[in-house]
Amino acid sequence: MGHEAVGYISDVGNAVSSLTVGDYVVISDSESHGKLDLRPEPPTYFGNGLPDVLNGLQAEYARVRFADQSLIPIPLTHETTNSTIEQDYLTLSDVFATGWASLDFAGFQPGDSVAVFGSGPVGLLAAYSALLRGASKVFVVDHIQSRLDRAASIGAIPINFRDEDPVAQILAFEPDGVMRSVECVGMEALNPHLGIEGDITVKQMVAVTHYGGGIGYVGVFLAHMDSPVLGEKFVFACRSR
Repeated sequence: MGHEAVGYISDVGNAVSSLTVGDYVVISDSESHGKLDLRPEPPTYFGNGLPDVLNGLQAEYARVRFADQSLIPIPLTHETTNSTIEQDYLTLSDVFATGWASLDFAGFQPGDSVAVFGSGPVGLLAAYSALLRGASKVFVVDHIQSRLDRAASIGAIPINFRDEDPVAQILAFEPDGVMRSVECVGMEALNPHLGIEGDITVKQMVAVTHYGGGIGYVGVFLAHMDSPVLGEKFVFACRSR
């Protein structure tokens, strides 16, 4: 709980230089100290329900460290704010930013065709981001019809993997494959029989992506025991081209 939040500043420390009391801000899902780290570590997240993370942001007040880097100012005031606008800005804390970044990880360029695997909130916002950024075609792969209907409503091409092999469906539209694929499911991916098959989306992405294209991952996977450094820790995102 409390992984994403929006609010206003009630107090600032003496090291804060770019924010003042009363500013409305989006609280990023992870904190950033804003310095180059030659020994990078996984980000520190708010309220993920995992060990070694910060407390959630569901309380009335929250202390946010490194405020200049971890808070995102938004153009709201006490007079202009309302719950609908705040909910729109709230997506910038994680889901919209993650969907947008998945395209960057894949090396997206305007005019590229894109396949999005998974149509949960992140997957739908990845598809929406691709359309906003000028994708020529966007395919969204899932099996939940209501989510696929939502994907179609924003201009994407829905692909139901229970109807037919999603690779075959996409290649019927794009015989040479799509230029970019993004993975927004992770280790809980399902096969056509709705059994968990954690690597199925990775295989499908490789199969539908054009030679020289790009693949981006934002789904959560478990590292193998022999993975260097990480061991059994979560891999939150990786980049592949």
